[in-house]
Amino acid sequence: MSSLRFISGRAALENFIHGYSDEAQQELEARNINATGALSKSHRVEVVEGERVMTGTLFDLSYWTKAGSGSPPGTVASLEGLKGWLLDKGIVKGNEPTEWIAALIQDRINC
Repeated sequence: MSSLRFISGRAALENFIHGYSDEAQQELEARNINATGALSKSHRVEVVEGERVMTGTLFDLSYWTKAGSGSPPGTVASLEGLKGWLLDKGIVKGNEPTEWIAALIQDRINC
C-alpha cells in the first residue's frame, strides 16, 4: 500500500507563487526586455499566513506587466531616459551620438 503525501497550504502557495515569479523572470530574459536589470532585481515574493487566511504576493516594479510592449503614442519619454535606454540595450556604444537617435524615438512616441 502506498502512502499519501501531503503538502502544507503554505508550502503549496509558496511553490505556486515562486513558480509564477520564475516564469516571469524567464520571459524577461527570453524576450530581452530587462535592459538595466532593475526589473529582474525588483522581483520579490512574500507569503503571509494569518489565523484564517494566507496570501501570496509577487512584488515588482509597477511597469512589469507592460514591459516589452513599447511606449504607446502620447507617452512622455525624456531624451535623457531614451539615451540611457539606448546605451543599456547596447543599441549604441558610449562614444556614438545618442541625442539624434533618442530624438527620433521621442518624436515617434509623441505622434
